Amino acid sequence: MQAVLAEQRVHGGPHFPLLKGLLRCKACGSGMTYTYTRKAGKLYGYYACASARVNGNASCPMPSLPAGELERMAVDEVAVICRSPTLSNRVLREAKADHRSAVQEAKERHRDAQQLATKAGKAAERSPADKAAAALWQQAQAQLAQAELALEEFQLINPDRADARELLQAFEPIWAELGPRECQQLLRHLVDHITIDGEEGTAAFTFKAEGIAELARLSAEAQP
Repeated sequence: MQAVLAEQRVHGGPHFPLLKGLLRCKACGSGMTYTYTRKAGKLYGYYACASARVNGNASCPMPSLPAGELERMAVDEVAVICRSPTLSNRVLREAKADHRSAVQEAKERHRDAQQLATKAGKAAERSPADKAAAALWQQAQAQLAQAELALEEFQLINPDRADARELLQAFEPIWAELGPRECQQLLRHLVDHITIDGEEGTAAFTFKAEGIAELARLSAEAQP
């Protein structure tokens, strides 16, 4: 399986930036952007701190990092985390806490949108000829519909499911079956961001609660 996984990781690098949009620089907090250079007719991909690229290297000590090497390290780290009961349990605890917080925020936004829609509706009833009141009511109804949809989506995510750890352990066989763009999408479903410490050569991962739901979907699709 490790050989297959390693082969799949070749999809990243100069031809396809696997970690695009996921990397953050620990030194300054900026995002990291993908760039490449051509030497002797060959492409070499790199991830560089966005602040250093815009403001010069003196603004941030983060060096440019080879894309292929960084992508292999990141996927290896995700695989290790998903495979380890201790680490995956920690990821699930963090995902559950984030999910509870996100659901609470969605409920509050829904409540506020509901109150606004109620007030706007009463104002429109009192002044049926008032076009501004009617427009405000329509806008409030649209906002309420969006808030209801967002709340439903958060409630469908279930990091508390009994087989959540087993789903994390399914990362490697699922990864081996995916193409380059699907690999990128899976990482974006699983990982919120990756903080890179250029001096220590380490990466810290922040996972998403909805990643469990995405792995469940992919695992179900992979069943014969």
